[in-house]
Amino acid sequence: MPLNSFSSVYSSKTDEELLALAADQNALNEDARSALTEEIGRRNLPIGSPVRTNADAAAATLSDSKSSEQQVPSSEKPSRYNSAGWQMLLFLLHLAAVYVIVKFFTPWLAGWTRGTVLPLLQNPTSSSRLEFFYSHLFALSFLPALFAGLINARFKQKAAQFVWLVPTVILAYKFATFPAPSALQSQFSAAFHQYFGGGFVIAEFRNWREFWNLIRSNSDMMRGMAQMQYTAPFYAGVAYSLAAWIGRQTELNRRVKDKVESWERSRFGHQSYDPIK
Repeated sequence: MPLNSFSSVYSSKTDEELLALAADQNALNEDARSALTEEIGRRNLPIGSPVRTNADAAAATLSDSKSSEQQVPSSEKPSRYNSAGWQMLLFLLHLAAVYVIVKFFTPWLAGWTRGTVLPLLQNPTSSSRLEFFYSHLFALSFLPALFAGLINARFKQKAAQFVWLVPTVILAYKFATFPAPSALQSQFSAAFHQYFGGGFVIAEFRNWREFWNLIRSNSDMMRGMAQMQYTAPFYAGVAYSLAAWIGRQTELNRRVKDKVESWERSRFGHQSYDPIK
């Protein structure tokens, strides 16, 4: 029967008859369903579920299938980044970031704080450069590593949570094998003073000759260098891993990611690439 014939038939039926036909729509062919849908729509009849054609049903099935795929947790999707090789590479990259922060950013931050921030706050210090640096080694290494870890939290990389292990093992070995200077002082107190003690007294130097003289003659200078080499990476590693753990356990990583993307859009004028997606 032509489509216009179905339309004529349905236009002559009562509302109840149309709703009864809609309840058994699978018994109708394509033209009949189309005509029935049009007539029900024209009358604005309140039916529980609209009449769907075969094409509509197929499209809905495809849409449901895609929605189900999108609802699969990302942790269940296979990813090459979950392999042991990639995890080891990421671990080494994060570990290198910790040592780069300690070696380059921490000394720069100490000089900037002492030479710019404190005078700007009208609170200059009389400590020498190295005395100020070693006396504030915890804050100068912990805080920048924590900030770097929070920035990294947008990637939710599990390997970043374990970078503290390497500097911790190295420091523990140096601590355990540090010799006591005399029988009157315990090995533990001597090692603690060497790697965690403060109270530095280091004079200012004006040239390299005076610098090397400080190294040879000042025990606090040697102690500060030991803390820079072994203790500062421990501080930075703990901060970096702590920030990575916080980012994986909370939505902090999403907030940091939004802030970074907002800055990138304002700076570069385009949507930044997100490797998570």
